[in-house]
Amino acid sequence: KLALAVAGARVRSLKFIVLDSLANDSLQLRSTLAALTTAFGRKVLPGVVVMASKADRCSEAAKRLASMVAIAKRQGIDQVVLWQDKDISPQERDHQLQRLIQALGSVPSVCTSDLEDLHARVEARAKQLFEQEPMHTTQVMVPEQYAEPYEEQEAYQESYITWTTKDEAYDEHVPYEETVKQHYQKPYIERGNLFGKIVTLGLGFKDELKYTTEAQDVKVPKVRVVTRTRPVQVPEDASRTAYRTVKKYRTKFREVPKTAEYQVPPEQFIDRALAEITGEMRIALATRSVAGVGPDDMALGASAAGGASEAGM
Repeated sequence: KLALAVAGARVRSLKFIVLDSLANDSLQLRSTLAALTTAFGRKVLPGVVVMASKADRCSEAAKRLASMVAIAKRQGIDQVVLWQDKDISPQERDHQLQRLIQALGSVPSVCTSDLEDLHARVEARAKQLFEQEPMHTTQVMVPEQYAEPYEEQEAYQESYITWTTKDEAYDEHVPYEETVKQHYQKPYIERGNLFGKIVTLGLGFKDELKYTTEAQDVKVPKVRVVTRTRPVQVPEDASRTAYRTVKKYRTKFREVPKTAEYQVPPEQFIDRALAEITGEMRIALATRSVAGVGPDDMALGASAAGGASEAGM
């Protein structure tokens, strides 16, 4: 029952305050600690603070306090706090409360066997629920990369042919006449001596055909080469900057919906597992018949109540 109460408060470990009155006829600390260890085991003793109450109502408070400290020491308990309810000023009440808080701070938190078992069962049930839970889906917006087309005027060098006028040299054959001296043989008759012809009765001194060399100007047709120039159209390679429309792509991003699967983390099943386990245990306790409550159980109940209250603090 204590484990259920502590687990319901989401507490995993405890510190115990064990009360014993100095004004009682006899000290009950020994039996109370025995009942505590019977219920929870000796490993809880390091987390115990003993409160010695009603010191103002005991004539032998110092002696009984020494006995109480000795009993606690034998059980490995170092913290014994003196507590007074009546005939105490507010300032003294605050001082004794601070001493109790300091004592609780100096002892370690402990976990009982029942509480450890309960937490183990809860963690096992949470793991089982986690493994049985189907995958969940949700719509999430995720960035998507895409290519956006666009047109752009692009400059480039365009080749073309241009015609230019240049002077071209060429050879021309030009006819002309040249006057030259031409020698030729000109015939003539050289007459014989007339007296000799008469004397010889024409047998001698005859006329002779002879030739004489003479020169005369003669025009001879000739051809000479003359270099002239003329304009001609000549092709030349040229280039110019032109523009053309090209299609390009730029990278852009946009948010698009996407179905994503996710699994609830195991930690989120702890509360559900705890509710199921504690519910099952309460049903089991309710159906179990209780034979009776003995003195030790009464003492244990008081101690457990004190421990649960301190754990809540």
